[in-house]
Amino acid sequence: MTVRRVALAAALVGLLLPALWQPAGGQKNVPSSIQLVYPMKKIFKPGDWVLYKVGGQNGRGETSTDCQRVQIGVATTYRGEDCFWLETGWGPDPDRLVWGAVMVSENIFLDSLADVRGSVYIRQMHVTNTPDGTPLALINRTLAPNLPPGDLAARRPTYTELGIDTLDTPKGRIACRLVEVKRTYRSARDMPDSTMQQGTISTARRWYNADLIPITGLVREEEEKVYFERAWPLGKPSTDYPMREVGKDVLRVEMIDFGHGAKPMVSDRVRVTTQVGGGEGDE
Repeated sequence: MTVRRVALAAALVGLLLPALWQPAGGQKNVPSSIQLVYPMKKIFKPGDWVLYKVGGQNGRGETSTDCQRVQIGVATTYRGEDCFWLETGWGPDPDRLVWGAVMVSENIFLDSLADVRGSVYIRQMHVTNTPDGTPLALINRTLAPNLPPGDLAARRPTYTELGIDTLDTPKGRIACRLVEVKRTYRSARDMPDSTMQQGTISTARRWYNADLIPITGLVREEEEKVYFERAWPLGKPSTDYPMREVGKDVLRVEMIDFGHGAKPMVSDRVRVTTQVGGGEGDE
C-alpha cells in the first residue's frame, strides 16, 4: 500500500465513501474535499479557505507530505437548489497546487446521514481543462444513494466524545472538541476453490473547532488504518482461519492556516461539458 492518498481528503462528509480522505471524482489527482465539509451545519461563506498539511507513513516506512487547500468558490442556484463550489488545491507546498472543484448542494446540511453519503450531493465535477485553461465540468447524475437509509446507517462509524483539548497550532493555541472515530470495513470475494476476505480497521482522533475554522471545522486529525485478510478453502469453516494483519497506514492532518476573501480558482470560469475532451457547452 502506498501512502500517497489523494486526499485529506481523505475526508468528512463521506466520510463519505468509505474513508475519510478519499477523492469523490473530479480533476485527476485532486481530491474533491467533500468529505471534509463539516456536516452538522454550514460554517462558511464564499471566499473562506483553510490550508492543511497532510502526512502519512505506511508499514514499509514510506512517507509522504502534501498540502491541501480547501476553499469556497462561487455560490449559485442549480436546478432549484442552492449550491456552492468547493474548490481544492493539492500539491507539495502551498505555492505549487493543482486545482479541482465540485458543485455541492446545500441540502447536504439537511441530511442526518451526510457523513456516509455526502457525495450524492455533488451536482457537477470539474474534470479537466481546455488547452486555453478553461475548466470543464461534468454533471453528476447520481442524485440518490444506492443503499437504503437502514443500510447506510449500519455503515456509520462509532463516534466517542473525549472532551475538550487545547492544541498548539501555527495560528496559536486553539481549544477543540476531541472526537474518536472508529470504522471497520469488510469485503469478501469468492475464488474457484476458496473464499478471500479482506478488512480494514480505522481509528481516528479528530480535533474540531467549528466556531473558528471555516468549511471543515477541523483543526487536526490522526488516523491509523490496519489492514487484514484471510482465505479459507471451500467446505471448511471460516472460523478455522483467523484474520492476519497485512499492512498499516498512519495519517496526520494538521491545519496550518485559514482565512477569508479568497478569489475563485476554478468556479468563476467553469463550463459544462457533455464528454471529456470535447462537446463542451453551457447548460
